[in-house]
Amino acid sequence: MRKDDNYLIIRADHLVREMIELSEEGDVRCVNNGCRVLFAVLRDCAYLCRREIEREKKARVALGTWKE
Repeated sequence: MRKDDNYLIIRADHLVREMIELSEEGDVRCVNNGCRVLFAVLRDCAYLCRREIEREKKARVALGTWKE
């Protein structure tokens, strides 16, 4: 594992937070069902990614390679 791998996980986490914020804003501004579907898909993907990020963090903590 390269030393910047944890940084990439942190960046992914920030991206997921932005995706969730964007989906919430999109929900408020949507004017049709197609738009709502788009932002619902974005939110679902963000939560799936978040789950994988948390799983990876726990695995790295167990290995002793995760430091915040």
